Amino acid sequence: MKTKAKRYIILLICVLFATNMMAQKHRFNLQPIDSIPCVVQDSAFLYFPGSHTVFDKLYAKLTAMLSKGQQRVNVLHIGGSHVQAGHFSGRMRSNLISINDSLSRWHSQPADRGLVFPFKVLRTNAPSNYSFSYTGQWATSRCISQSPDATLGLAGAAVITRDSTATLTLSLGSNNWQFSQIHLLGYASSPTVYPVIYVDADTIYPYPADGTTGYLFALPRYQNSCTLAFEGLRQGESFTVRGMLPISGRYGITYSESGVNGAAVPSWLRCTAFAEELALLPPDLVVFGIGINDAACTYDKFNPETFKQNYRELIARIRQINPNTALLFLTNNDCYQTVSTRRYNANTPRVEQAFKELAAEYDGCVFNVFQVMGGPRSAGHWVNQGLMQRDRVHFTRDGYLLIADLLYNAIIRDYESYINR
Repeated sequence: MKTKAKRYIILLICVLFATNMMAQKHRFNLQPIDSIPCVVQDSAFLYFPGSHTVFDKLYAKLTAMLSKGQQRVNVLHIGGSHVQAGHFSGRMRSNLISINDSLSRWHSQPADRGLVFPFKVLRTNAPSNYSFSYTGQWATSRCISQSPDATLGLAGAAVITRDSTATLTLSLGSNNWQFSQIHLLGYASSPTVYPVIYVDADTIYPYPADGTTGYLFALPRYQNSCTLAFEGLRQGESFTVRGMLPISGRYGITYSESGVNGAAVPSWLRCTAFAEELALLPPDLVVFGIGINDAACTYDKFNPETFKQNYRELIARIRQINPNTALLFLTNNDCYQTVSTRRYNANTPRVEQAFKELAAEYDGCVFNVFQVMGGPRSAGHWVNQGLMQRDRVHFTRDGYLLIADLLYNAIIRDYESYINR
């Protein structure tokens, strides 16, 4: 009896120990996803055709941020109209800065808002979690032009003024993103032209040039808004604005989006100042959402090898800034060939395959939006569910939020596998 009792006690201790070890595993908050007939949730995962090594490095940095409040994790989401509106990227940002674990020990926090751009001057749509107002006369330039009127950078667009009365006023919609510095991206036509920032009654001048791109301003206190103006703008002179980076100095996640309606991969290759501005926000993760405009053509005019080669050039520019940048490819959604050509786009599976090959080449991963939708000719079902617009190219706001939640959950599940292995 004594021997049996001892065995029972040992067994009980082992069970309790194992149960405790299981209970200590980190589980992170996921976004609830309703069951919708047209959504193939079994396809909503990160697919790694190659090594997981690069993502291991990303997750190690994320762990230091979540568990110790250290490190800054920078994410860049780049694409076309799916990105410019800010629904998809905005939801990803809010999801990632709210990560917390079941043990109430680890949690995320916002660092900075990331790149902002005065799309209002372009008279086009923009993310809703910040705003710009402006005065004066402005010209514009975008990377979708074969010959842009300005040297473009990270935002893929620019606004240009020759008007001495011109101003731009930035307002951020959340106290989470208060900033104590502003890095203005842009350039003057001559050294006699320079920007200033107005904060309340203060006029702030930029730091002397330190070899980095743009102009850096230190503000007297944390702010939610500021106004940019220009001095020295005389006849024949100009100033070009390529965006702003509000800076807080906090640890946490910064999620930037670079989206220009109609942009394809060659559009971003025209942005010759892209890498030097990206160095101000060296990315730990890049989410690629470029491809739907590249493939908006007939089957015979889309060349997957050219598409991949263009991507390789863009990836080279990114990895010259951070060789360990993790790459996440979002496949094209099921769509019409173009908004005006109302027929199934047979290039979509070819883009899907190209992304799998690129992910294998660069140890990245693929999130397969095409298969999540249901594959070929699934867009109509999404239209019927109110998740896609009738052009069968763009999602509705609800559709973008759903895709973002599915992607976030896929990242978190992959991260859980890493942290609990």
